[in-house]
Amino acid sequence: MDVQVSIASTPDAIAKVFAIRSTVFMNEQFCPYDEEFDGNDFCAATHILGTVDGEPAGVLRVRFFADFVKIERLAVLPRFRGTSIARK
Repeated sequence: MDVQVSIASTPDAIAKVFAIRSTVFMNEQFCPYDEEFDGNDFCAATHILGTVDGEPAGVLRVRFFADFVKIERLAVLPRFRGTSIARK
Protein backbone atom coordinates (compact mmCIF):
# COMPACT_ATOMS: atom_id res chain seq x y z
CA MET A 1 0.00 0.00 0.00
CA ASP A 2 1.50 3.29 -1.16
CA VAL A 3 0.38 6.19 1.07
CA GLN A 4 1.34 9.70 -0.09
CA VAL A 5 0.50 13.20 1.14
CA SER A 6 0.98 16.50 -0.67
CA ILE A 7 -0.18 20.08 -0.63
CA ALA A 8 -3.23 20.50 -2.83
CA SER A 9 -1.91 23.20 -5.14
CA THR A 10 -3.89 22.71 -8.36
CA PRO A 11 -7.59 23.19 -9.13
CA ASP A 12 -7.89 19.42 -9.62
CA ALA A 13 -6.36 18.67 -6.21
CA ILE A 14 -8.58 21.27 -4.50
CA ALA A 15 -11.64 19.70 -6.17
CA LYS A 16 -10.59 16.33 -4.73
CA VAL A 17 -10.19 17.90 -1.28
CA PHE A 18 -13.68 19.40 -1.41
CA ALA A 19 -15.19 16.17 -2.75
CA ILE A 20 -13.73 14.15 0.13
CA ARG A 21 -14.87 16.70 2.70
CA SER A 22 -18.36 16.77 1.19
CA THR A 23 -18.58 12.99 1.27
CA VAL A 24 -17.38 12.63 4.85
CA PHE A 25 -18.88 15.66 6.55
CA MET A 26 -22.03 16.44 4.59
CA ASN A 27 -23.02 12.99 3.34
CA GLU A 28 -21.88 10.76 6.17
CA GLN A 29 -22.18 13.11 9.17
CA PHE A 30 -25.03 15.31 7.86
CA CYS A 31 -23.10 18.54 8.45
CA PRO A 32 -24.81 21.50 6.74
CA TYR A 33 -23.01 23.01 3.76
CA ASP A 34 -22.64 26.42 5.43
CA GLU A 35 -20.89 24.85 8.41
CA GLU A 36 -18.53 22.68 6.38
CA PHE A 37 -17.61 25.34 3.84
CA ASP A 38 -17.29 28.19 6.30
CA GLY A 39 -15.45 30.74 4.18
CA ASN A 40 -12.01 29.89 5.59
CA ASP A 41 -10.88 27.64 2.74
CA PHE A 42 -9.09 30.35 0.80
CA CYS A 43 -7.88 32.71 3.54
CA ALA A 44 -4.40 31.70 4.63
CA ALA A 45 -5.33 28.02 4.41
CA THR A 46 -3.31 25.11 3.09
CA HIS A 47 -5.04 21.91 2.07
CA ILE A 48 -3.28 18.55 2.33
CA LEU A 49 -4.44 15.71 0.08
CA GLY A 50 -3.61 12.13 0.95
CA THR A 51 -3.74 9.26 -1.49
CA VAL A 52 -3.59 5.50 -1.13
CA ASP A 53 -2.26 3.69 -4.19
CA GLY A 54 -2.89 6.89 -6.17
CA GLU A 55 -6.54 7.20 -5.14
CA PRO A 56 -7.71 10.25 -3.14
CA ALA A 57 -8.27 9.05 0.41
CA GLY A 58 -8.04 11.83 3.00
CA VAL A 59 -7.65 15.56 3.52
CA LEU A 60 -6.63 18.12 6.11
CA ARG A 61 -6.96 21.90 6.26
CA VAL A 62 -4.26 23.98 7.96
CA ARG A 63 -4.75 27.67 8.75
CA PHE A 64 -1.87 29.93 9.73
CA PHE A 65 -2.12 32.76 12.23
CA ALA A 66 0.48 35.19 13.62
CA ASP A 67 1.84 32.86 16.29
CA PHE A 68 0.05 29.52 15.85
CA VAL A 69 -1.28 27.03 13.33
CA LYS A 70 -4.75 25.54 13.42
CA ILE A 71 -5.29 21.98 12.15
CA GLU A 72 -8.84 21.55 10.83
CA ARG A 73 -11.14 19.43 8.71
CA LEU A 74 -9.38 16.08 8.88
CA ALA A 75 -11.47 13.70 6.78
CA VAL A 76 -10.75 10.17 5.59
CA LEU A 77 -13.04 8.24 3.27
CA PRO A 78 -14.54 5.18 5.01
CA ARG A 79 -12.72 2.59 2.90
CA PHE A 80 -9.34 4.11 3.84
CA ARG A 81 -9.86 4.31 7.58
CA GLY A 82 -7.46 2.02 9.36
CA THR A 83 -4.67 2.83 6.92
CA SER A 84 -1.83 5.12 7.98
CA ILE A 85 -3.24 8.04 5.99
CA ALA A 86 -4.31 10.18 8.98
CA ARG A 87 -0.98 9.73 10.78
CA LYS A 88 1.05 10.47 7.68
